[in-house]
Amino acid sequence: MREELLRWSKEYPGAYLAAEVFAASPKAHLVTHVLPASLCDAVPEAKKGFKVEGSAGQSKWTHTPWVAILDLAITETVQEGFYVVYLLSPDGTRIHLTLNQGCTLLKNELGLPSARLELMRRAGLMRSRATSTSGRFQPYAIDMKSTLWRAQLYSAGNILGVEYDTSNLPAETQLVSDLREALTMYRAVRNAGGWMADDDIIREAEEEGISLPEAKRYRLHRSIERRSGNSEKVKKAQGTTCKGCDKKMSDVYGPIADRFIHAHHLRPLADLELDEKVELNPHTDFAVLCPNCHAIIHRFEDVSDVARLRALLAK
Repeated sequence: MREELLRWSKEYPGAYLAAEVFAASPKAHLVTHVLPASLCDAVPEAKKGFKVEGSAGQSKWTHTPWVAILDLAITETVQEGFYVVYLLSPDGTRIHLTLNQGCTLLKNELGLPSARLELMRRAGLMRSRATSTSGRFQPYAIDMKSTLWRAQLYSAGNILGVEYDTSNLPAETQLVSDLREALTMYRAVRNAGGWMADDDIIREAEEEGISLPEAKRYRLHRSIERRSGNSEKVKKAQGTTCKGCDKKMSDVYGPIADRFIHAHHLRPLADLELDEKVELNPHTDFAVLCPNCHAIIHRFEDVSDVARLRALLAK
Protein backbone atom coordinates (compact mmCIF):
# COMPACT_ATOMS: atom_id res chain seq x y z
CA MET A 1 0.00 0.00 0.00
CA ARG A 2 2.71 2.48 0.99
CA GLU A 3 4.80 1.56 -2.03
CA GLU A 4 1.91 2.14 -4.43
CA LEU A 5 0.95 5.46 -2.82
CA LEU A 6 4.55 6.63 -3.18
CA ARG A 7 4.63 5.48 -6.78
CA TRP A 8 1.41 7.43 -7.42
CA SER A 9 2.89 10.62 -5.96
CA LYS A 10 6.05 10.31 -8.08
CA GLU A 11 4.66 9.12 -11.42
CA TYR A 12 1.36 10.96 -11.77
CA PRO A 13 2.67 14.57 -11.85
CA GLY A 14 5.06 13.73 -14.67
CA ALA A 15 2.30 12.30 -16.84
CA TYR A 16 0.05 15.27 -16.07
CA LEU A 17 2.64 17.99 -16.68
CA ALA A 18 4.00 16.39 -19.85
CA ALA A 19 0.50 15.85 -21.22
CA GLU A 20 1.38 12.21 -21.68
CA VAL A 21 -1.01 10.16 -23.82
CA PHE A 22 -3.81 9.04 -21.51
CA ALA A 23 -5.13 5.96 -23.29
CA ALA A 24 -3.56 2.71 -22.07
CA SER A 25 -1.06 4.62 -19.91
CA PRO A 26 0.44 2.49 -17.11
CA LYS A 27 0.25 5.58 -14.91
CA ALA A 28 -3.51 5.76 -15.40
CA HIS A 29 -3.70 2.01 -14.79
CA LEU A 30 -1.88 2.56 -11.51
CA VAL A 31 -4.72 4.80 -10.32
CA THR A 32 -7.63 2.79 -11.72
CA HIS A 33 -6.45 -0.74 -10.93
CA VAL A 34 -3.20 -1.09 -9.00
CA LEU A 35 -3.94 1.30 -6.14
CA PRO A 36 -7.49 0.02 -5.48
CA ALA A 37 -6.16 -3.55 -5.41
CA SER A 38 -3.36 -2.61 -3.00
CA LEU A 39 -5.84 -0.96 -0.60
CA CYS A 40 -8.00 -4.08 -0.60
CA ASP A 41 -4.98 -6.29 0.01
CA ALA A 42 -3.85 -4.14 2.93
CA VAL A 43 -7.36 -3.79 4.44
CA PRO A 44 -9.35 -6.87 3.36
CA GLU A 45 -12.59 -5.63 4.95
CA ALA A 46 -12.72 -3.01 2.16
CA LYS A 47 -13.61 -5.84 -0.23
CA LYS A 48 -16.99 -6.57 1.35
CA GLY A 49 -19.88 -4.13 1.06
CA PHE A 50 -17.64 -1.44 -0.43
CA LYS A 51 -16.73 -0.45 -3.95
CA VAL A 52 -13.08 0.59 -4.36
CA GLU A 53 -12.17 2.50 -7.50
CA GLY A 54 -9.80 5.16 -8.77
CA SER A 55 -9.74 7.77 -11.51
CA ALA A 56 -7.02 9.70 -13.30
CA GLY A 57 -9.55 11.52 -15.46
CA GLN A 58 -11.71 10.80 -18.49
CA SER A 59 -9.72 10.78 -21.74
CA LYS A 60 -7.32 13.35 -20.25
CA TRP A 61 -5.45 13.75 -16.98
CA THR A 62 -7.34 15.37 -14.12
CA HIS A 63 -6.01 17.93 -11.61
CA THR A 64 -7.69 15.92 -8.87
CA PRO A 65 -6.90 12.18 -9.21
CA TRP A 66 -8.57 10.04 -6.58
CA VAL A 67 -9.00 6.55 -5.18
CA ALA A 68 -12.31 6.17 -3.34
CA ILE A 69 -13.99 3.63 -1.09
CA LEU A 70 -17.78 3.77 -1.46
CA ASP A 71 -20.28 2.17 0.91
CA LEU A 72 -22.79 0.57 -1.47
CA ALA A 73 -25.63 1.35 0.95
CA ILE A 74 -24.92 5.05 0.32
CA THR A 75 -23.58 5.50 -3.19
CA GLU A 76 -21.91 3.80 -6.13
CA THR A 77 -20.48 7.00 -7.58
CA VAL A 78 -18.23 9.81 -6.35
CA GLN A 79 -20.62 12.31 -7.92
CA GLU A 80 -22.98 12.14 -4.94
CA GLY A 81 -23.24 10.94 -1.36
CA PHE A 82 -20.19 10.70 0.89
CA TYR A 83 -17.24 8.35 0.98
CA VAL A 84 -13.62 7.78 1.99
CA VAL A 85 -11.16 9.03 -0.62
CA TYR A 86 -7.45 9.49 -1.23
CA LEU A 87 -6.70 12.73 -3.12
CA LEU A 88 -3.34 13.54 -4.70
CA SER A 89 -2.22 17.13 -5.26
CA PRO A 90 -1.17 17.80 -8.89
CA ASP A 91 2.46 18.33 -7.86
CA GLY A 92 2.52 15.03 -5.96
CA THR A 93 3.67 16.58 -2.67
CA ARG A 94 0.49 15.83 -0.68
CA ILE A 95 -1.93 12.96 -0.34
CA HIS A 96 -5.14 13.56 1.60
CA LEU A 97 -7.09 10.70 3.17
CA THR A 98 -10.47 12.24 3.79
CA LEU A 99 -14.07 11.46 4.59
CA ASN A 100 -15.53 13.64 1.87
CA GLN A 101 -18.57 14.28 -0.30
CA GLY A 102 -19.65 13.93 -3.90
CA CYS A 103 -19.92 17.35 -5.46
CA THR A 104 -20.64 16.99 -9.19
CA LEU A 105 -24.43 16.62 -9.07
CA LEU A 106 -24.73 19.32 -6.41
CA LYS A 107 -22.60 21.76 -8.42
CA ASN A 108 -24.58 21.08 -11.58
CA GLU A 109 -27.86 21.66 -9.74
CA LEU A 110 -26.97 24.65 -7.54
CA GLY A 111 -23.94 26.28 -9.16
CA LEU A 112 -20.51 26.58 -7.59
CA PRO A 113 -21.11 29.17 -4.77
CA SER A 114 -24.27 27.51 -3.46
CA ALA A 115 -22.80 24.02 -3.78
CA ARG A 116 -19.79 25.10 -1.71
CA LEU A 117 -22.04 26.44 1.06
CA GLU A 118 -24.21 23.32 1.06
CA LEU A 119 -21.19 21.02 1.24
CA MET A 120 -19.84 23.02 4.17
CA ARG A 121 -23.21 22.79 5.93
CA ARG A 122 -23.39 19.03 5.42
CA ALA A 123 -19.76 18.57 6.45
CA GLY A 124 -20.42 20.38 9.72
CA LEU A 125 -23.38 18.16 10.57
CA MET A 126 -21.57 14.93 9.67
CA ARG A 127 -18.47 16.07 11.55
CA SER A 128 -20.56 16.15 14.71
CA ARG A 129 -21.30 12.45 14.11
CA ALA A 130 -17.72 11.35 13.45
CA THR A 131 -15.04 10.87 16.08
CA SER A 132 -11.36 10.34 15.35
CA THR A 133 -10.29 7.95 18.10
CA SER A 134 -6.62 8.53 17.30
CA GLY A 135 -6.97 12.28 16.91
CA ARG A 136 -5.18 12.07 13.57
CA PHE A 137 -8.25 13.02 11.51
CA GLN A 138 -9.08 16.72 11.66
CA PRO A 139 -11.29 19.22 9.86
CA TYR A 140 -9.10 21.35 7.63
CA ALA A 141 -9.15 23.21 4.33
CA ILE A 142 -7.69 20.79 1.80
CA ASP A 143 -5.19 22.55 -0.46
CA MET A 144 -5.27 20.67 -3.76
CA LYS A 145 -2.98 23.32 -5.31
CA SER A 146 -5.56 23.91 -8.02
CA THR A 147 -8.11 26.66 -8.69
CA LEU A 148 -10.49 24.38 -10.59
CA TRP A 149 -14.00 23.90 -9.20
CA ARG A 150 -13.60 20.28 -8.16
CA ALA A 151 -10.58 21.09 -6.00
CA GLN A 152 -12.51 23.91 -4.33
CA LEU A 153 -15.44 21.64 -3.53
CA TYR A 154 -13.25 18.86 -2.15
CA SER A 155 -11.99 21.42 0.35
CA ALA A 156 -15.54 22.50 1.25
CA GLY A 157 -16.73 18.90 1.48
CA ASN A 158 -14.05 17.62 3.85
CA ILE A 159 -15.63 16.16 6.97
CA LEU A 160 -12.45 14.89 8.61
CA GLY A 161 -9.11 14.06 7.03
CA VAL A 162 -5.41 13.52 7.46
CA GLU A 163 -2.74 15.05 5.22
CA TYR A 164 0.39 13.13 4.21
CA ASP A 165 3.64 14.73 3.09
CA THR A 166 4.77 12.32 0.37
CA SER A 167 8.43 13.08 1.11
CA ASN A 168 7.83 11.64 4.58
CA LEU A 169 5.02 9.14 4.15
CA PRO A 170 4.14 7.17 7.32
CA ALA A 171 4.98 3.50 7.70
CA GLU A 172 2.71 0.84 6.24
CA THR A 173 1.25 0.01 9.66
CA GLN A 174 0.22 3.63 10.23
CA LEU A 175 -1.33 3.95 6.76
CA VAL A 176 -3.36 0.77 7.32
CA SER A 177 -4.45 1.98 10.76
CA ASP A 178 -5.55 5.32 9.29
CA LEU A 179 -7.60 3.67 6.56
CA ARG A 180 -9.33 1.39 9.06
CA GLU A 181 -10.15 4.39 11.25
CA ALA A 182 -11.53 6.27 8.24
CA LEU A 183 -13.82 3.33 7.42
CA THR A 184 -15.00 3.17 11.03
CA MET A 185 -15.89 6.87 10.95
CA TYR A 186 -17.59 6.37 7.59
CA ARG A 187 -19.92 3.70 9.02
CA ALA A 188 -20.58 5.82 12.14
CA VAL A 189 -21.71 8.78 10.03
CA ARG A 190 -23.83 6.51 7.84
CA ASN A 191 -25.49 4.93 10.87
CA ALA A 192 -26.24 8.33 12.40
CA GLY A 193 -28.10 9.47 9.29
CA GLY A 194 -25.42 11.07 7.12
CA TRP A 195 -26.23 14.74 6.65
CA MET A 196 -29.91 14.32 7.54
CA ALA A 197 -30.93 16.23 10.68
CA ASP A 198 -32.01 14.18 13.70
CA ASP A 199 -35.49 15.70 13.82
CA ASP A 200 -36.02 14.87 10.14
CA ILE A 201 -34.98 11.26 10.76
CA ILE A 202 -37.43 10.98 13.64
CA ARG A 203 -40.24 12.72 11.73
CA GLU A 204 -39.79 10.43 8.75
CA ALA A 205 -39.89 7.35 10.97
CA GLU A 206 -42.98 8.56 12.82
CA GLU A 207 -44.81 9.19 9.54
CA GLU A 208 -44.23 5.57 8.58
CA GLY A 209 -45.27 4.22 11.99
CA ILE A 210 -41.75 3.17 13.02
CA SER A 211 -40.83 3.39 16.70
CA LEU A 212 -38.33 6.06 17.67
CA PRO A 213 -35.63 3.61 18.86
CA GLU A 214 -35.63 2.19 15.31
CA ALA A 215 -35.45 5.60 13.63
CA LYS A 216 -31.84 5.44 12.50
CA ARG A 217 -32.14 1.82 11.37
CA TYR A 218 -35.17 2.88 9.40
CA ARG A 219 -33.22 5.74 7.86
CA LEU A 220 -30.52 3.31 6.66
CA HIS A 221 -33.21 0.97 5.35
CA ARG A 222 -34.86 3.75 3.36
CA SER A 223 -31.57 5.15 2.06
CA ILE A 224 -30.88 1.73 0.52
CA GLU A 225 -34.28 1.77 -1.18
CA ARG A 226 -34.02 5.31 -2.50
CA ARG A 227 -30.72 4.97 -4.28
CA SER A 228 -31.46 5.23 -7.98
CA GLY A 229 -28.80 2.66 -8.88
CA ASN A 230 -30.49 0.04 -6.70
CA SER A 231 -33.89 0.79 -8.19
CA GLU A 232 -32.69 0.31 -11.75
CA LYS A 233 -30.96 -2.96 -10.94
CA VAL A 234 -34.04 -4.31 -9.16
CA LYS A 235 -36.34 -3.30 -12.04
CA LYS A 236 -34.02 -5.01 -14.48
CA ALA A 237 -34.00 -8.18 -12.35
CA GLN A 238 -37.69 -8.30 -11.38
CA GLY A 239 -39.61 -6.19 -13.89
CA THR A 240 -42.13 -3.49 -12.97
CA THR A 241 -45.22 -5.47 -11.95
CA CYS A 242 -46.02 -4.90 -8.26
CA LYS A 243 -45.39 -8.02 -6.16
CA GLY A 244 -48.27 -6.99 -3.91
CA CYS A 245 -51.20 -6.07 -6.14
CA ASP A 246 -49.91 -7.54 -9.44
CA LYS A 247 -50.42 -4.24 -11.25
CA LYS A 248 -48.17 -2.13 -13.42
CA MET A 249 -48.40 1.58 -12.75
CA SER A 250 -48.67 2.22 -16.49
CA ASP A 251 -51.85 0.09 -16.56
CA VAL A 252 -53.41 2.50 -14.08
CA TYR A 253 -51.98 5.86 -15.16
CA GLY A 254 -50.91 5.28 -18.73
CA PRO A 255 -47.57 5.97 -20.42
CA ILE A 256 -46.60 8.67 -17.92
CA ALA A 257 -46.06 5.89 -15.35
CA ASP A 258 -44.17 3.54 -17.64
CA ARG A 259 -41.52 1.60 -15.68
CA PHE A 260 -42.39 3.45 -12.47
CA ILE A 261 -42.09 1.17 -9.44
CA HIS A 262 -40.45 1.23 -6.00
CA ALA A 263 -37.65 -1.12 -4.97
CA HIS A 264 -38.53 -2.29 -1.45
CA HIS A 265 -35.68 -3.59 0.71
CA LEU A 266 -36.85 -6.83 2.34
CA ARG A 267 -34.41 -6.98 5.25
CA PRO A 268 -36.36 -6.60 8.55
CA LEU A 269 -35.20 -3.63 10.61
CA ALA A 270 -34.45 -5.80 13.63
CA ASP A 271 -31.99 -7.81 11.53
CA LEU A 272 -30.24 -4.75 10.10
CA GLU A 273 -27.10 -4.22 12.15
CA LEU A 274 -25.94 -0.63 12.07
CA ASP A 275 -22.25 -1.51 11.80
CA GLU A 276 -22.89 -4.06 9.07
CA LYS A 277 -21.55 -3.73 5.54
CA VAL A 278 -24.75 -4.16 3.54
CA GLU A 279 -24.56 -6.33 0.46
CA LEU A 280 -27.43 -5.98 -1.99
CA ASN A 281 -28.74 -8.63 -4.36
CA PRO A 282 -31.39 -7.20 -6.72
CA HIS A 283 -32.96 -10.67 -7.15
CA THR A 284 -33.30 -11.68 -3.49
CA ASP A 285 -32.98 -8.61 -1.23
CA PHE A 286 -35.75 -6.52 -2.79
CA ALA A 287 -39.35 -6.71 -4.01
CA VAL A 288 -40.81 -4.32 -6.57
CA LEU A 289 -43.89 -2.62 -5.10
CA CYS A 290 -46.22 0.16 -6.22
CA PRO A 291 -46.22 3.23 -3.92
CA ASN A 292 -49.42 2.14 -2.13
CA CYS A 293 -48.20 -1.38 -1.38
CA HIS A 294 -44.81 0.01 -0.41
CA ALA A 295 -46.34 2.40 2.12
CA ILE A 296 -48.45 -0.36 3.69
CA ILE A 297 -45.67 -2.95 3.99
CA HIS A 298 -43.60 -0.43 5.92
CA ARG A 299 -46.33 -0.50 8.58
CA PHE A 300 -45.78 -4.22 9.13
CA GLU A 301 -43.60 -5.40 11.98
CA ASP A 302 -41.93 -7.65 9.41
CA VAL A 303 -41.24 -5.55 6.32
CA SER A 304 -40.33 -8.67 4.38
CA ASP A 305 -43.84 -10.17 4.63
CA VAL A 306 -45.01 -9.79 1.05
CA ALA A 307 -47.34 -12.77 1.55
CA ARG A 308 -49.25 -10.88 4.26
CA LEU A 309 -49.54 -7.90 1.93
CA ARG A 310 -51.00 -10.09 -0.81
CA ALA A 311 -53.40 -11.68 1.69
CA LEU A 312 -54.72 -8.27 2.70
CA LEU A 313 -55.31 -7.38 -0.92
CA ALA A 314 -57.08 -10.70 -1.54
CA LYS A 315 -59.69 -9.74 1.07
